[in-house]
Amino acid sequence: MTNREVRRLRLLTLSILTAVATPALSQSYSIDERFGGGPAGNTLSPPRSVAQIEAGTKNSTATISYTFVQSSLQDNAGKTSAWTLSLSSPIDKSDDITDLATLDGLANAFTFSVNYASYSDDVERNTVRLRALRDQIRRDSGDPNKALSPSTIAEVYGPLGRDEEVLAELRGAFRLLHSRFWSVKATVGREEFKYVDFTDFERESDTEVGWAFTLRGGFMLGSWVLAGEAKIEDAKKNADATTQCRPIADSINLDCLTGPSGVPVDNDARLLGVEARRQFSRFGISPSIRYDFEKEVLAADFPVFLWQDSKKQLTGGVRAGWRNDTDDLVFGLFVTSPFSLY
Repeated sequence: MTNREVRRLRLLTLSILTAVATPALSQSYSIDERFGGGPAGNTLSPPRSVAQIEAGTKNSTATISYTFVQSSLQDNAGKTSAWTLSLSSPIDKSDDITDLATLDGLANAFTFSVNYASYSDDVERNTVRLRALRDQIRRDSGDPNKALSPSTIAEVYGPLGRDEEVLAELRGAFRLLHSRFWSVKATVGREEFKYVDFTDFERESDTEVGWAFTLRGGFMLGSWVLAGEAKIEDAKKNADATTQCRPIADSINLDCLTGPSGVPVDNDARLLGVEARRQFSRFGISPSIRYDFEKEVLAADFPVFLWQDSKKQLTGGVRAGWRNDTDDLVFGLFVTSPFSLY
């Protein structure tokens, strides 16, 4: 296989469920986690179950997601659907890279989201290699009816330390030709705002509920994956901070308060964005650009995937963000960790 084909195959982990009494092999496969997903919520982050900490220059955000995946492969056409439930909460609340780089008005809110994604793939399979692997695992296991799957490979070859080697042979029997996807995501968020009521000269707090609706779609183009998104968001933010003072009775001193002036103000968004993703041999990139038509703001986000886990999956890196209205350039770290309930 060429290096280009290997890079393509890293987008998918192909799992084979074979009933091998018949010449035709039936398969199912799931979205690859080799790219690590990147910062949660990115357009091209695959549907996965993850626990993630993202640290910026001022704040950190914790996210946990659980994904239910159903997939099948028939006549070289693959179909995958995934439901993802996510909870996200800021550890420290301040304007930082998540909201600055992605224009996310709910970045500082405690959020719950539901995402549905559908993938369609054209896959070429090498049936000769698949049958050879099937026969090999039957011989080595001593079971003439042994199915060919990642679980049976782990069962038979794991104790010998050869399971990764055989899994690589299994993936090598497939070549991804084309891939397309679309997804829809609904998010609701709850955020507490603290402000100053200068009428009564008192500090107050208010809790607001916001929501967002996102539609995404994308496809493979050579070694790149390209995607676009449209997003509608109803959110709030603190009013501009100010300082006001009043005289203290029978004193020459002043009583001063500093903080957001009054109740939270609207922070609605109407976004369009594009994102690209490519994995190289030891790192990956996923640049994106978004424009908010509501506020006429352009923002750019550039994650670079650098760190690998024990399975050589890219699970963390650094990211830089910029927006044109403030000309702020901010940096942050993200680390994701796949988890299992079993």
